[in-house]
Amino acid sequence: MLKHVRLLPYSDCCNGHLVTGPPKVLVMGGFHRSAEQGECTVHNMLVEVGEGKSSNGPLAKEKLVELIDAVYQKITPETRHDEQSVKGQLIRGTLTALQAESSLYKYIVTVSTVSVAGDPDLRVSNTLGASWNAKRDGFHVQEFTYEGDGSVVKYLVTVLWLRQ
Repeated sequence: MLKHVRLLPYSDCCNGHLVTGPPKVLVMGGFHRSAEQGECTVHNMLVEVGEGKSSNGPLAKEKLVELIDAVYQKITPETRHDEQSVKGQLIRGTLTALQAESSLYKYIVTVSTVSVAGDPDLRVSNTLGASWNAKRDGFHVQEFTYEGDGSVVKYLVTVLWLRQ
């Protein structure tokens, strides 16, 4: 199973930032939404996320989203500017919470970051391939955004589970 995540820049400007491209339809966690032309790439980076296989996971998708969101919310605003700290806290917090929910699975948590400071014409692609039992194993991707210090940082949290 392949997982593809890419950032999509859009056209026309707010605050003088370069913006490119036509409106597109994005898939985010299985829901479609349209992006209007004229969104600024610095303030409105949009992420396209393909379908994850979360129906066979240790938690319902809604519970998994809540769990990861709770971990992110525990990160203090004072430390959100430090990417390494945020990534470490997201990984450790998510793993700890998942292990407390179910010990029948092994978990892998990755965090990808995409920063925009300066040139907003940005494209990042991340592909994940895995060999597993599609009936028992799966993954979920969730996004968070930090805006501060003249930059925008997107955190893409990927959780993979493998049934033991």
